[in-house]
Amino acid sequence: MLWISADPRGAHELAAMLSGDVLWVTWTGLAPLAIVSALFLLLKATSGRTWTVERGFYPWFAILVSLSVPLLGLYLVFATLIVPALLRAVRPTLGAAATVAIGSGGYAAGLLVSVAADLPSGPCIVLALIALAVIALAIAGNRHRSRRPALAAAPPARSASSGSESPSDWRPQARRTRSRR
Repeated sequence: MLWISADPRGAHELAAMLSGDVLWVTWTGLAPLAIVSALFLLLKATSGRTWTVERGFYPWFAILVSLSVPLLGLYLVFATLIVPALLRAVRPTLGAAATVAIGSGGYAAGLLVSVAADLPSGPCIVLALIALAVIALAIAGNRHRSRRPALAAAPPARSASSGSESPSDWRPQARRTRSRR
């Protein structure tokens, strides 16, 4: 930050690092990321799940993120990592294909809005990713609610002489289960 503040073009450099220049990525700038990504996918496909989870994931993750940030910008890289993962964490019933479709749709919608409104592409993609994730959660939430069985109607209210419970005490009681060890 100190070096950027002393540079006359520091504000532009900082903005480029945060929001990226997605539309101006060249093939020579993309080549190192493409090569490392292909190597990672090849090693993952040939080595199995154990290699990527236990030993190799974090170094590869650091390398891939470091190569992605100058091209896409900090906002876009982390939104791409966080939004789909958060979507799956909140609604685990969404499959991987749905999550990939939402991510791809967010990129496409963000680029279309960016071109149509002449706005920076990185922030437009981030906002489109978030918007599509919220829409997906709303749709999945409505489908989830419609599948729930309706709660049984509460029994009629008792008179004051028949018991000490008030009508507000009539709530479904949770079942208690013992954990077996």
